[in-house]
Amino acid sequence: MVTDKGYIRVYIPKPMRQGALWKHTCDKQGRAYEHRLIVSRAMGTPLHREHVVHHVNGIRHDNRLDNLWVFDSTKLHSIYEETGWDDSIMDAEYTRGIVFITHKGE
Repeated sequence: MVTDKGYIRVYIPKPMRQGALWKHTCDKQGRAYEHRLIVSRAMGTPLHREHVVHHVNGIRHDNRLDNLWVFDSTKLHSIYEETGWDDSIMDAEYTRGIVFITHKGE
């Protein structure tokens, strides 16, 4: 299903949504945003609620791993959305095919 904002949501059957990987990925009805699921699987660990998965090309249904960046907080993602990349406060780490953006020094 594609949401009115352009994101893809998928249903995960109850027997499959056991364990830590699903804790902050599925809602109570078992629906998950596909982009968060893809990143969680690639990382091998669950995303936390404060993590923001950003679609680099702006196309919200383009969930290729090379189009997804993970910001460690909504605050940092908001700064990026407002001002663009800022070397003075942002670090990028590339691991397991994922670009992970953190506050510099953290």
